Amino acid sequence: MGDTESVQALADAAYLAETSADRAAMYAAATCGVDLSTGFAVQVPTLTPETVATTLP
Repeated sequence: MGDTESVQALADAAYLAETSADRAAMYAAATCGVDLSTGFAVQVPTLTPETVATTLP
């Protein structure tokens, strides 16, 4: 199929994209009260943007 380096590069890119999407979803939920997975509003945010930014890996 593909060489090992290409497969690893694809896996790395997929992992980084998922990490970025998770961070964006957490930020939207914390600041706007929106759940990006469904598009519906969630309960009042309990985290501030500053908290989200400092607690993410």
